[in-house]
Parts: sequence; structure tokens; C-alpha cells
Amino acid sequence: MAEQLQPDAIAARAWQTAAEFVQVWPELTISWADWYDGPSHLVVGSSTAVLHYAHPDGPTLESNSGEEALTWAQVDQFDPESVFARATWSGNFGGPDEADHLTAKAAVYTTIAGLLRYDPWTARPAKILFATENPIDDPKAVFGLLADFPSLMSTVKWYVSQVSVGLRRAVAGRPLGWHEPLWQIARQGVPIAVFDEAGRVHLPRIASGDDNRADLIELVADDADWVAGGLSFDIVSALDRLGGDTDALVALITPGARRTFGLRRAWNPSDPNKEQVQPRRLGE
Repeated sequence: MAEQLQPDAIAARAWQTAAEFVQVWPELTISWADWYDGPSHLVVGSSTAVLHYAHPDGPTLESNSGEEALTWAQVDQFDPESVFARATWSGNFGGPDEADHLTAKAAVYTTIAGLLRYDPWTARPAKILFATENPIDDPKAVFGLLADFPSLMSTVKWYVSQVSVGLRRAVAGRPLGWHEPLWQIARQGVPIAVFDEAGRVHLPRIASGDDNRADLIELVADDADWVAGGLSFDIVSALDRLGGDTDALVALITPGARRTFGLRRAWNPSDPNKEQVQPRRLGE
């Protein structure tokens, strides 16, 4: 009997393999499809081939050769170091063009995949495009998150400007292509972080008693962009400080976990009256 998965379990499993594909083929993009009368699902692909992760039995590959139903084993057993696996997929995605370092987009996708290993985490687009007259009224849109994630404001403004440029070009007869670049990560329905595939991680207003979040602040202090108590940081820089350990970054993003790097720093930008203490560096 085929393994039966609920929609969120399908998406969580899909993220694991989709992130690996993007590490090998950096031009690939992960997106979310809210399609017609079919199930909403994760999509990974390029202009030549697309993997639809919509069904409990496994993904569907759509390419110039048509549609092919795959099993989970065919994608779960994808080994980035296997010459055979790369040759098999090269016919769909082109020759492997693996970067000599983890790209910002691949870092974001890989970290999201790590978070989704833990139930009941979910990842959904925080949409720039909205389906209601007032954007705040659309629960799928990013605009309702701005109050709790103030560092998102400039990012959202920039993406809105890009949509406006694209629409003007479409009116002039040029092709319009768009996928949502922001991902809302939630635990039991509560937003925990927003990932921008350009490489920025946005966190909400910080709870002073959260040990793991405090350790994360210490790690990214030199890079953090503080806005009204919320912050964002560069994911590639954070992973560099962690020696590329995405599991460690996943642990730090998870609220309420135990301390990871020892004592908290004594200074918090939300309380400037406290004396600033320079953050301790990993390895020191």
C-alpha cells in the first residue's frame, strides 16, 4: 500500500529533496502553487522542467517530454555526489552548475527544510500579491505580518516596486513572470520567521526571556538590522559563523529551546540604557 501523507507532511518531505536540487542547480526556484481545482502544493523547477509535489505517492515531473509520475524513492535517493543521479536529472535541468559556495537562495531553502523536519512547522508564501481589496485582509499576504515583523517593511516595499515594474512591462507586451520570494514559517499557526530567498531572515519583536533567540542575536549582532524591536540578518553570514551548520541555525531560530552558546549577552538593542557588551565570537 502506498504511503499516505497529509498535505503539510507532503510539503515537509518535498522541501528536503527540493533544497538538495537547488544546491546542485542554483538556478532552480522553489515556489508554492495554489492551482485551480487541484491541491495546493510545493513546486521546484526551471524554465525546462518542473517538479510538482502534490500527491501522497510522490511528485510529478513536467517537462518537454510530457508528465511522469515519480515515486518518493526516485527523489529521496537523489545523491548530489552521484554521477549517475546528476546525469539522470541533467536531461531535465541541464548540466549541474553547483556553486563553489552555498548561495543565499540555497541557504534559505536548506534552512527551511531543516525547520520543517519538526512537526507542526509549516512553510507558506508570505504573498506580495493579494486577493482582497485591502491587502491586510488577505491572510495569505505578507502585509498582515508587518506589525510583528517590522524589519520586513523595506523588503516588502522593494518587492512591490518590482511587481509594479513587471505589470507596466506586461502592458507594453513584454512577458510577465513572478513567484513569491518570501516564506512565512509558522509553528502551530504562529509565525516564527519570514525568509527572503534573497538571503535575509526576518524575526519578530524579541522576547527577552528566550535563551535561544538571545544566542541567535549574539551570533548575528554585527549584521543584524534592527527595526522597532524586530530584526533581520544575512543567512549566509550567519552560516559562515556556524561553519555551515544549518542544523545549528535551525536550533537557534527555534524559540524556547535551551541555550546553545552559553551565557546571554548583557545588552539588548531594545533597552539602550544597558551597557553594551561586545558579542563573544564562536571559537574564542
